[in-house]
Amino acid sequence: MTLLDGRPLAAEIRAAAAEAAASLSPVLAAVVATADPGAAWYAGSIARSAEATGIELRETRLAAHDVAGVLATLDALSADAGVRERESAGEGR
Repeated sequence: MTLLDGRPLAAEIRAAAAEAAASLSPVLAAVVATADPGAAWYAGSIARSAEATGIELRETRLAAHDVAGVLATLDALSADAGVRERESAGEGR
């Protein structure tokens, strides 16, 4: 059995992202509308990665299943000139 170690490649990717972030000032927006502990851990992981690479994180936490809040937040992000694209990672993905 061959064990693959992805850490060196991950370090290269992080270094390239940090270099690009230094010249672009990117913003990552995250909308979390769940009380799931796994989602909270994942959001924290994203926050740590963003901070480590110099990417600004705009995180919005809402009550579980707050559909109206999610839609309002996405509308506000869409109107924000600093946010160019958005992608939903909703159910079914």
